[in-house]
Amino acid sequence: EENIDNYFVSKEIDKNIKSLEKIMNKEQMGLLHDTQKKWVRYKDAQQKLNSKTIGTMTGTIYTNILASDQAYLIELRAKELDELYYIYSKK
Repeated sequence: EENIDNYFVSKEIDKNIKSLEKIMNKEQMGLLHDTQKKWVRYKDAQQKLNSKTIGTMTGTIYTNILASDQAYLIELRAKELDELYYIYSKK
């Protein structure tokens, strides 16, 4: 389950994808959508791994680490898409 911060970063990912769609051709958009689907599968798998490892450890520090790792994955993707838009929109 995503926390409120991750929700807003996820909205940033959606915004970045919509911005990219406005400047990409059909082939590029297909690649973008394919990459995003694969990223979502990766994110889900990584979160499952973290839950089955770090999430099984006792102590509040591990809960914080687990939440931080989840947020990091989402923030990193938002930044990647933002940078792609910034660079590609300069063409």
